[in-house]
Amino acid sequence: MPEDTPESLARVREQKQVRQRKIDSRTAVKHRAASTIAAAMALLAIIGGALHAQSQDKDKYLLKSPGGIAFSDFKGYEDWSVVSSARTDEVLKVIVANPTMIKAYKAGVPGNGQPFP
Repeated sequence: MPEDTPESLARVREQKQVRQRKIDSRTAVKHRAASTIAAAMALLAIIGGALHAQSQDKDKYLLKSPGGIAFSDFKGYEDWSVVSSARTDEVLKVIVANPTMIKAYKAGVPGNGQPFP
C-alpha cells in the first residue's frame, strides 16, 4: 500500500480545490441564468399586461347590451362620477358629472355664491 507523502496529499488537496472551483463556477452560472430568466419573465409580464390593457380599451367599445345600446355610445364619459340615482319600475336612472363639476361641488358651488362652471 502506498504511503501518503506530502506531495500526494498536496495533489489530493489541489484536486479537491479544482473540483470545488468547478462546482462554484457552475453554481454561479446557474444563479446568473436563473436571474436572467426571472428578469426576462418579469419584463414579459409587464409588456404582456400593457398590451392586454391596450387591447381591452379598444375591445370594450365593441360591446353591446342585450337591449342594443353600444358601449361606444358612452365613449368619453368613463371618468364622469355618479352624483345621484333614481329607480323607476323599468330602469335605473343616474345623474353624472364631469371632473370639473365634481371639483365645483366640492368647492361649495352654488352655495358659495360662485356660478357653475
